[in-house]
Amino acid sequence: MSTVFAIRDIPFSHPGSWFGISPVIAEGTLADDLHLVSHQNGLHAVLRFVPATAGATVTATPARLEWAHDAGRVELTYEAPDTVRLRGAGLGLAVLAAEPTLTPFSGTYLYRDPLDGALVFTNYGTGRRYRITVLTGDDIDVRGAQALGTAERGVVLGAGPWEIAVEEYAGDRPPYRPALGFDEAVKAADARFVAFADAVAPWRDGSTPAAELAAYVLWSATVAPAGFVTRPAVLMSKHWMDKVWSWDHCFNALALAPGRAQLAWDQFRIVFDHQDDAGGLPDSIAHSEVLYNFVKPPIHGWALARLRERLPDLDRAELMSAYAHLVRWTNFWLTVRRAPARTCRTTTTATTAAGTTPPCSTRAGSCRAPTSPRSSSCRPASSPRCRTPGTRPRVPGVDRLRRPASRGAAGAAVGR
Repeated sequence: MSTVFAIRDIPFSHPGSWFGISPVIAEGTLADDLHLVSHQNGLHAVLRFVPATAGATVTATPARLEWAHDAGRVELTYEAPDTVRLRGAGLGLAVLAAEPTLTPFSGTYLYRDPLDGALVFTNYGTGRRYRITVLTGDDIDVRGAQALGTAERGVVLGAGPWEIAVEEYAGDRPPYRPALGFDEAVKAADARFVAFADAVAPWRDGSTPAAELAAYVLWSATVAPAGFVTRPAVLMSKHWMDKVWSWDHCFNALALAPGRAQLAWDQFRIVFDHQDDAGGLPDSIAHSEVLYNFVKPPIHGWALARLRERLPDLDRAELMSAYAHLVRWTNFWLTVRRAPARTCRTTTTATTAAGTTPPCSTRAGSCRAPTSPRSSSCRPASSPRCRTPGTRPRVPGVDRLRRPASRGAAGAAVGR
Protein backbone atom coordinates (compact mmCIF):
# COMPACT_ATOMS: atom_id res chain seq x y z
CA MET A 1 0.00 0.00 0.00
CA SER A 2 1.06 3.59 -0.56
CA THR A 3 -0.69 5.84 1.93
CA VAL A 4 -1.65 9.26 0.60
CA PHE A 5 -2.40 11.95 3.15
CA ALA A 6 -3.48 15.58 3.23
CA ILE A 7 -0.48 17.80 3.88
CA ARG A 8 -2.69 20.36 5.62
CA ASP A 9 -3.64 17.75 8.20
CA ILE A 10 -0.39 15.80 8.56
CA PRO A 11 3.08 17.25 7.92
CA PHE A 12 5.61 15.49 5.73
CA SER A 13 8.54 14.43 7.88
CA HIS A 14 10.82 11.57 8.89
CA PRO A 15 11.91 9.87 12.15
CA GLY A 16 14.70 11.73 13.88
CA SER A 17 14.07 14.97 12.03
CA TRP A 18 13.31 18.18 13.90
CA PHE A 19 11.68 19.75 10.86
CA GLY A 20 8.82 18.95 8.55
CA ILE A 21 7.28 20.27 5.36
CA SER A 22 3.92 21.86 6.07
CA PRO A 23 1.66 24.84 5.38
CA VAL A 24 1.02 25.20 9.13
CA ILE A 25 3.40 27.96 10.23
CA ALA A 26 1.82 28.81 13.61
CA GLU A 27 -1.13 27.80 15.76
CA GLY A 28 -4.24 28.25 13.62
CA THR A 29 -2.22 29.70 10.71
CA LEU A 30 -2.21 28.03 7.28
CA ALA A 31 0.03 29.50 4.60
CA ASP A 32 -0.68 29.21 0.88
CA ASP A 33 2.74 27.67 0.26
CA LEU A 34 4.51 24.77 1.90
CA HIS A 35 7.30 25.66 4.32
CA LEU A 36 10.23 24.00 5.97
CA VAL A 37 9.10 24.31 9.60
CA SER A 38 11.62 23.61 12.35
CA HIS A 39 10.73 22.74 15.94
CA GLN A 40 14.08 23.58 17.50
CA ASN A 41 13.83 26.48 19.96
CA GLY A 42 10.11 26.70 19.25
CA LEU A 43 8.07 26.48 16.07
CA HIS A 44 9.68 28.42 13.23
CA ALA A 45 8.79 28.59 9.54
CA VAL A 46 12.26 28.94 8.01
CA LEU A 47 12.01 28.39 4.25
CA ARG A 48 9.14 28.81 1.80
CA PHE A 49 8.71 26.60 -1.30
CA VAL A 50 6.98 28.43 -4.18
CA PRO A 51 6.36 26.60 -7.48
CA ALA A 52 6.98 28.76 -10.54
CA THR A 53 3.51 28.00 -11.87
CA ALA A 54 0.47 28.60 -9.70
CA GLY A 55 -2.05 25.83 -9.15
CA ALA A 56 0.34 22.91 -8.67
CA THR A 57 -1.28 19.92 -6.96
CA VAL A 58 0.46 18.61 -3.84
CA THR A 59 0.52 14.85 -3.14
CA ALA A 60 2.13 13.38 -0.03
CA THR A 61 3.06 9.78 0.74
CA PRO A 62 5.34 8.54 3.55
CA ALA A 63 8.45 8.61 1.33
CA ARG A 64 7.79 11.36 -1.21
CA LEU A 65 6.16 14.77 -1.51
CA GLU A 66 5.25 16.07 -4.97
CA TRP A 67 4.08 19.30 -6.58
CA ALA A 68 2.54 18.41 -9.96
CA HIS A 69 1.39 20.64 -12.83
CA ASP A 70 0.76 20.18 -16.52
CA ALA A 71 4.14 21.82 -17.11
CA GLY A 72 6.07 19.37 -14.93
CA ARG A 73 6.70 18.40 -11.33
CA VAL A 74 8.91 18.90 -8.29
CA GLU A 75 9.65 16.05 -5.86
CA LEU A 76 11.02 16.06 -2.30
CA THR A 77 12.27 13.19 -0.15
CA TYR A 78 14.31 12.68 3.02
CA GLU A 79 17.82 11.38 2.49
CA ALA A 80 18.54 11.61 6.23
CA PRO A 81 16.75 13.09 9.25
CA ASP A 82 18.51 16.43 8.73
CA THR A 83 18.62 16.43 4.92
CA VAL A 84 16.00 16.57 2.17
CA ARG A 85 16.55 16.24 -1.55
CA LEU A 86 14.49 18.07 -4.16
CA ARG A 87 14.44 17.69 -7.93
CA GLY A 88 12.41 19.32 -10.67
CA ALA A 89 11.62 18.65 -14.30
CA GLY A 90 9.53 21.12 -16.30
CA LEU A 91 8.53 23.06 -13.18
CA GLY A 92 10.63 25.71 -11.47
CA LEU A 93 10.74 26.36 -7.73
CA ALA A 94 11.76 29.26 -5.50
CA VAL A 95 13.25 28.40 -2.11
CA LEU A 96 12.98 31.61 -0.09
CA ALA A 97 13.46 32.78 3.48
CA ALA A 98 10.00 32.69 5.05
CA GLU A 99 10.58 35.97 6.89
CA PRO A 100 11.84 38.75 4.58
CA THR A 101 12.86 41.15 7.35
CA LEU A 102 16.22 40.77 9.07
CA THR A 103 16.93 42.56 12.35
CA PRO A 104 19.86 42.22 14.78
CA PHE A 105 17.84 39.59 16.71
CA SER A 106 15.39 38.00 14.25
CA GLY A 107 14.99 36.82 10.70
CA THR A 108 17.19 34.88 8.29
CA TYR A 109 20.50 35.90 6.71
CA LEU A 110 21.76 34.42 3.43
CA TYR A 111 25.39 34.03 2.36
CA ARG A 112 27.56 31.84 0.16
CA ASP A 113 29.76 29.23 1.82
CA PRO A 114 33.35 30.18 0.92
CA LEU A 115 34.37 26.51 0.71
CA ASP A 116 32.14 25.35 -2.13
CA GLY A 117 29.76 28.20 -2.98
CA ALA A 118 26.74 26.53 -1.38
CA LEU A 119 24.03 28.92 -0.20
CA VAL A 120 23.51 29.07 3.56
CA PHE A 121 20.58 30.56 5.43
CA THR A 122 21.24 31.22 9.12
CA ASN A 123 18.10 31.61 11.19
CA TYR A 124 17.93 33.48 14.50
CA GLY A 125 14.77 31.70 15.67
CA THR A 126 16.05 28.14 15.49
CA GLY A 127 19.73 28.90 15.98
CA ARG A 128 20.42 26.61 13.03
CA ARG A 129 21.79 26.86 9.50
CA TYR A 130 20.04 25.69 6.34
CA ARG A 131 22.39 24.92 3.47
CA ILE A 132 21.31 24.56 -0.15
CA THR A 133 23.71 22.65 -2.36
CA VAL A 134 22.96 22.59 -6.09
CA LEU A 135 23.60 19.09 -7.46
CA THR A 136 22.42 19.56 -11.05
CA GLY A 137 21.01 22.42 -13.10
CA ASP A 138 22.26 25.70 -14.55
CA ASP A 139 19.18 27.95 -14.54
CA ILE A 140 19.65 29.25 -11.01
CA ASP A 141 19.07 32.77 -9.68
CA VAL A 142 20.36 33.72 -6.23
CA ARG A 143 18.57 36.62 -4.56
CA GLY A 144 19.40 38.67 -1.50
CA ALA A 145 22.76 37.14 -0.55
CA GLN A 146 24.26 39.28 2.25
CA ALA A 147 21.30 41.65 2.08
CA LEU A 148 20.31 43.47 5.26
CA GLY A 149 16.94 44.82 6.36
CA THR A 150 13.96 43.71 4.30
CA ALA A 151 14.73 41.76 1.12
CA GLU A 152 13.80 38.64 -0.80
CA ARG A 153 16.44 36.06 0.04
CA GLY A 154 16.73 32.69 -1.62
CA VAL A 155 17.29 30.57 -4.68
CA VAL A 156 15.05 30.48 -7.77
CA LEU A 157 15.40 27.33 -9.86
CA GLY A 158 14.27 27.27 -13.48
CA ALA A 159 12.27 24.64 -15.34
CA GLY A 160 15.18 22.26 -15.13
CA PRO A 161 15.94 19.51 -14.85
CA TRP A 162 17.60 20.40 -11.56
CA GLU A 163 18.31 18.86 -8.16
CA ILE A 164 19.31 20.33 -4.78
CA ALA A 165 19.91 19.20 -1.20
CA VAL A 166 18.73 21.15 1.85
CA GLU A 167 20.32 20.48 5.26
CA GLU A 168 19.55 21.66 8.79
CA TYR A 169 22.52 21.78 11.15
CA ALA A 170 23.91 23.74 14.08
CA GLY A 171 27.46 24.77 13.14
CA ASP A 172 30.03 24.20 10.45
CA ARG A 173 30.14 20.88 8.66
CA PRO A 174 31.98 19.57 5.59
CA PRO A 175 30.56 20.36 2.14
CA TYR A 176 27.57 18.19 1.25
CA ARG A 177 28.12 15.06 -0.81
CA PRO A 178 25.14 12.89 -1.81
CA ALA A 179 25.17 9.44 -0.25
CA LEU A 180 22.79 7.97 -2.83
CA GLY A 181 20.66 8.97 -5.81
CA PHE A 182 17.24 10.57 -5.50
CA ASP A 183 15.29 7.46 -6.48
CA GLU A 184 17.37 5.35 -4.11
CA ALA A 185 16.62 7.84 -1.32
CA VAL A 186 12.87 7.46 -1.99
CA LYS A 187 13.13 3.67 -1.93
CA ALA A 188 15.16 3.70 1.28
CA ALA A 189 12.68 6.01 3.04
CA ASP A 190 9.76 3.88 1.88
CA ALA A 191 11.48 0.70 3.11
CA ARG A 192 12.04 2.27 6.54
CA PHE A 193 8.40 3.20 6.84
CA VAL A 194 7.13 -0.19 5.67
CA ALA A 195 9.38 -1.94 8.21
CA PHE A 196 8.01 0.28 10.97
CA ALA A 197 4.37 -0.25 9.96
CA ASP A 198 4.92 -4.01 9.66
CA ALA A 199 6.31 -4.02 13.20
CA VAL A 200 3.60 -2.00 14.96
CA ALA A 201 0.58 -3.00 12.83
CA PRO A 202 1.34 -6.29 11.04
CA TRP A 203 -2.38 -7.07 10.82
CA ARG A 204 -3.24 -4.09 8.60
CA ASP A 205 -4.57 -4.61 5.07
CA GLY A 206 -6.58 -2.77 2.45
CA SER A 207 -9.61 -2.71 4.71
CA THR A 208 -7.77 -0.81 7.48
CA PRO A 209 -6.36 2.34 5.84
CA ALA A 210 -6.44 4.26 9.11
CA ALA A 211 -3.94 1.83 10.64
CA GLU A 212 -1.22 2.65 8.12
CA LEU A 213 -1.95 6.35 8.41
CA ALA A 214 -1.71 6.14 12.21
CA ALA A 215 1.60 4.31 11.83
CA TYR A 216 2.87 7.12 9.61
CA VAL A 217 1.86 9.75 12.17
CA LEU A 218 3.84 7.94 14.89
CA TRP A 219 6.79 7.30 12.59
CA SER A 220 7.07 10.81 11.18
CA ALA A 221 6.44 12.63 14.49
CA THR A 222 9.47 11.01 16.14
CA VAL A 223 12.48 13.25 16.86
CA ALA A 224 16.04 12.49 17.90
CA PRO A 225 17.25 13.42 21.41
CA ALA A 226 18.11 17.14 21.50
CA GLY A 227 17.73 20.02 23.92
CA PHE A 228 15.47 18.99 26.79
CA VAL A 229 14.28 15.91 24.87
CA THR A 230 16.46 13.24 26.46
CA ARG A 231 15.34 10.22 24.43
CA PRO A 232 13.91 9.50 20.98
CA ALA A 233 10.44 10.98 21.38
CA VAL A 234 7.13 11.08 19.56
CA LEU A 235 5.88 14.65 19.47
CA MET A 236 2.12 14.97 19.45
CA SER A 237 2.50 16.67 16.09
CA LYS A 238 5.04 18.32 13.86
CA HIS A 239 2.42 20.95 13.24
CA TRP A 240 2.04 23.31 16.20
CA MET A 241 1.49 20.78 19.03
CA ASP A 242 5.20 20.01 18.91
CA LYS A 243 5.70 18.70 22.46
CA VAL A 244 5.60 15.59 24.63
CA TRP A 245 2.71 15.87 27.11
CA SER A 246 2.75 13.91 30.34
CA TRP A 247 -0.13 11.59 29.63
CA ASP A 248 -0.22 11.44 25.82
CA HIS A 249 3.22 9.82 25.97
CA CYS A 250 1.65 6.80 27.70
CA PHE A 251 -0.70 6.15 24.79
CA ASN A 252 2.15 6.51 22.29
CA ALA A 253 4.10 3.95 24.31
CA LEU A 254 1.20 1.49 24.22
CA ALA A 255 0.80 1.94 20.45
CA LEU A 256 4.51 1.31 19.82
CA ALA A 257 4.96 -1.59 22.23
CA PRO A 258 3.93 -4.47 19.92
CA GLY A 259 6.77 -3.82 17.46
CA ARG A 260 9.17 -1.17 18.80
CA ALA A 261 9.85 -2.15 22.39
CA GLN A 262 12.75 0.22 23.12
CA LEU A 263 11.03 3.20 21.52
CA ALA A 264 7.88 2.40 23.51
CA TRP A 265 9.84 2.24 26.77
CA ASP A 266 11.54 5.54 25.93
CA GLN A 267 8.11 7.14 25.50
CA PHE A 268 7.01 5.98 28.93
CA ARG A 269 10.21 7.02 30.70
CA ILE A 270 10.91 10.38 29.06
CA VAL A 271 8.76 12.53 31.35
CA PHE A 272 10.30 10.91 34.43
CA ASP A 273 13.68 12.20 33.26
CA HIS A 274 12.34 15.61 34.35
CA GLN A 275 10.57 14.62 37.60
CA ASP A 276 10.97 17.46 40.11
CA ASP A 277 12.04 17.37 43.76
CA ALA A 278 8.42 17.14 44.96
CA GLY A 279 7.80 14.11 42.73
CA GLY A 280 5.75 16.06 40.20
CA LEU A 281 5.98 15.52 36.46
CA PRO A 282 6.21 18.27 33.86
CA ASP A 283 3.10 19.15 31.94
CA SER A 284 5.04 19.18 28.68
CA ILE A 285 8.53 18.86 27.24
CA ALA A 286 9.74 20.56 24.07
CA HIS A 287 13.14 21.09 22.50
CA SER A 288 13.84 24.23 24.50
CA GLU A 289 11.40 24.25 27.43
CA VAL A 290 10.01 22.10 30.23
CA LEU A 291 6.77 23.38 31.78
CA TYR A 292 5.46 22.42 35.23
CA ASN A 293 2.66 24.95 35.65
CA PHE A 294 -0.06 22.45 34.66
CA VAL A 295 -0.52 18.85 35.80
CA LYS A 296 -1.89 15.97 33.73
CA PRO A 297 -3.91 13.03 35.15
CA PRO A 298 -1.81 10.36 36.91
CA ILE A 299 -2.46 7.44 34.55
CA HIS A 300 1.10 6.15 34.68
CA GLY A 301 0.59 3.17 37.00
CA TRP A 302 -2.22 1.95 34.78
CA ALA A 303 -0.06 2.55 31.69
CA LEU A 304 2.86 0.58 33.12
CA ALA A 305 0.58 -2.36 33.89
CA ARG A 306 -0.59 -2.38 30.28
CA LEU A 307 2.96 -1.97 28.98
CA ARG A 308 4.14 -4.96 31.00
CA GLU A 309 1.53 -7.07 29.23
CA ARG A 310 2.98 -5.97 25.88
CA LEU A 311 6.65 -5.94 26.92
CA PRO A 312 7.20 -9.17 28.89
CA ASP A 313 10.99 -8.92 28.68
CA LEU A 314 11.43 -5.59 30.44
CA ASP A 315 14.64 -5.46 32.46
CA ARG A 316 14.16 -5.80 36.22
CA ALA A 317 16.41 -2.82 36.95
CA GLU A 318 14.36 -0.66 34.59
CA LEU A 319 11.15 -1.84 36.24
CA MET A 320 12.40 -1.05 39.71
CA SER A 321 13.57 2.37 38.57
CA ALA A 322 10.15 3.03 37.06
CA TYR A 323 8.54 1.88 40.31
CA ALA A 324 10.62 4.32 42.35
CA HIS A 325 9.55 7.17 40.08
CA LEU A 326 5.90 6.12 40.36
CA VAL A 327 6.12 6.06 44.17
CA ARG A 328 7.35 9.67 44.10
CA TRP A 329 4.61 10.60 41.59
CA THR A 330 1.95 8.98 43.82
CA ASN A 331 3.27 10.71 46.92
CA PHE A 332 3.13 14.00 45.01
CA TRP A 333 -0.62 13.55 44.58
CA LEU A 334 -1.13 12.38 48.16
CA THR A 335 0.83 15.25 49.71
CA VAL A 336 1.05 18.23 47.36
CA ARG A 337 -2.27 17.88 45.57
CA ARG A 338 -4.57 16.68 48.39
CA ALA A 339 -6.42 18.91 50.83
CA PRO A 340 -5.76 18.23 54.56
CA ALA A 341 -8.14 15.79 56.23
CA ARG A 342 -10.77 16.97 58.74
CA THR A 343 -10.35 16.04 62.39
CA CYS A 344 -12.49 16.21 65.54
CA ARG A 345 -11.32 18.46 68.33
CA THR A 346 -11.85 15.64 70.83
CA THR A 347 -11.72 11.87 70.54
CA THR A 348 -12.84 10.96 74.09
CA THR A 349 -16.56 11.52 73.72
CA ALA A 350 -19.07 11.90 70.95
CA THR A 351 -20.97 14.68 72.74
CA THR A 352 -20.14 17.76 74.75
CA ALA A 353 -21.53 18.66 78.13
CA ALA A 354 -24.26 20.58 76.40
CA GLY A 355 -25.25 17.42 74.55
CA THR A 356 -24.05 18.61 71.13
CA THR A 357 -21.55 16.88 68.90
CA PRO A 358 -18.05 18.34 68.78
CA PRO A 359 -17.27 20.39 65.68
CA CYS A 360 -14.68 19.11 63.24
CA SER A 361 -11.79 21.23 62.05
CA THR A 362 -9.03 20.93 59.48
CA ARG A 363 -5.67 19.68 60.63
CA ALA A 364 -2.91 18.37 58.36
CA GLY A 365 -1.72 14.84 58.92
CA SER A 366 -4.91 13.47 60.52
CA CYS A 367 -7.33 10.97 59.07
CA ARG A 368 -10.13 11.58 61.58
CA ALA A 369 -13.29 12.97 60.02
CA PRO A 370 -17.08 12.48 60.18
CA THR A 371 -18.02 9.06 58.90
CA SER A 372 -20.47 10.51 56.39
CA PRO A 373 -21.70 13.94 55.32
CA ARG A 374 -24.90 13.35 57.38
CA SER A 375 -23.15 12.00 60.47
CA SER A 376 -21.75 14.08 63.32
CA SER A 377 -19.66 11.26 64.71
CA CYS A 378 -15.96 10.98 64.01
CA ARG A 379 -14.35 8.22 61.94
CA PRO A 380 -11.68 6.36 63.92
CA ALA A 381 -8.08 6.75 62.82
CA SER A 382 -8.03 3.04 61.93
CA SER A 383 -10.67 3.52 59.22
CA PRO A 384 -9.67 1.73 55.98
CA ARG A 385 -10.25 5.00 54.14
CA CYS A 386 -7.38 6.55 56.08
CA ARG A 387 -3.69 5.87 55.66
CA THR A 388 -1.58 5.60 58.79
CA PRO A 389 1.25 8.14 58.68
CA GLY A 390 4.52 6.56 57.54
CA THR A 391 2.97 3.73 55.53
CA ARG A 392 3.74 3.36 51.84
CA PRO A 393 0.94 4.35 49.45
CA ARG A 394 -0.27 1.77 47.00
CA VAL A 395 0.71 2.52 43.41
CA PRO A 396 -1.94 1.17 41.02
CA GLY A 397 -0.60 -1.23 38.44
CA VAL A 398 2.90 -1.57 39.86
CA ASP A 399 2.44 -2.41 43.55
CA ARG A 400 3.17 -6.03 42.75
CA LEU A 401 6.76 -5.12 41.86
CA ARG A 402 7.77 -5.50 45.52
CA ARG A 403 6.71 -9.15 45.80
CA PRO A 404 9.58 -11.50 46.66
CA ALA A 405 11.66 -12.57 43.70
CA SER A 406 11.11 -16.31 43.82
CA ARG A 407 10.19 -17.42 40.31
CA GLY A 408 13.44 -17.00 38.41
CA ALA A 409 12.59 -15.08 35.25
CA ALA A 410 12.83 -11.30 35.33
CA GLY A 411 9.16 -10.83 34.51
CA ALA A 412 8.03 -13.26 37.18
CA ALA A 413 10.55 -11.96 39.71
CA VAL A 414 8.82 -8.61 39.88
CA GLY A 415 5.37 -10.13 40.27
CA ARG A 416 3.89 -10.32 36.78
